[in-house]
Amino acid sequence: MHEFPLFGASIATASGYIPAGTCSLCGRSGSDRLRLGTGTDVIHTCGGCKREFAVPANKHEGVSVKCPGCAAAAPIRPLGDRPATCVPCLRNGRAAFTKDTEYGMVRWEGAIHGVTHGAPGLRAAGPGLALTDPNGEGWVGVMIPTTVLLELVRTPTYVTWQGDQWLFCCAAAMVYIGEWSQAEFISRAPSDPQACFLEVVEGAEPWMWGRVPKQIQPNSEWGFYIFTCYTCGRVRGHFDMT
Repeated sequence: MHEFPLFGASIATASGYIPAGTCSLCGRSGSDRLRLGTGTDVIHTCGGCKREFAVPANKHEGVSVKCPGCAAAAPIRPLGDRPATCVPCLRNGRAAFTKDTEYGMVRWEGAIHGVTHGAPGLRAAGPGLALTDPNGEGWVGVMIPTTVLLELVRTPTYVTWQGDQWLFCCAAAMVYIGEWSQAEFISRAPSDPQACFLEVVEGAEPWMWGRVPKQIQPNSEWGFYIFTCYTCGRVRGHFDMT
């Protein structure tokens, strides 16, 4: 069983999951790979200055790129038609998945600098987090420790209809624990599961309780994605639909 501190659901439910094959980064065959598609980066180390830098997975065409630190040419090899990373390579920092969060997008480059890409006119973040000054277009980022953001981009992405929205609590990324059906809300609050639903799923309205599937099923028209805080135990969630 693989250890992902921020992904408490089964890896088989992750976006781009492939049960077996060859890793495009290390060449080893095995189980549990994750596709390197649009929005993923491969992390390289310059042979000269030893600086790490990211190259989008879809730009690995067997040419060289310039190291952003010393401008030396760094050769990169093609990743193949259907590139994927094994879990050890992802955990070791050889690949990074872009995450959309409640504080804006996070790519590897932003994670290294400890800041999210932000959102227009963002006015507040959670306790312990500071905002950047607005840029020329009014976008405001959130400053989050590099260790937190690097862990996030080294975590699988969960499957949604409209796109992920990773949530935060206690100045850290929360742990994704999966989609919930009515059964999970009933288990958490047997006396009033609908009230539990409205408390946990942000932006939900009472009529939406009827849209929560009684059991998780493939291709449900609605998705309710749940996170927990490993510090205080708080549970939060968001929803989307087809």
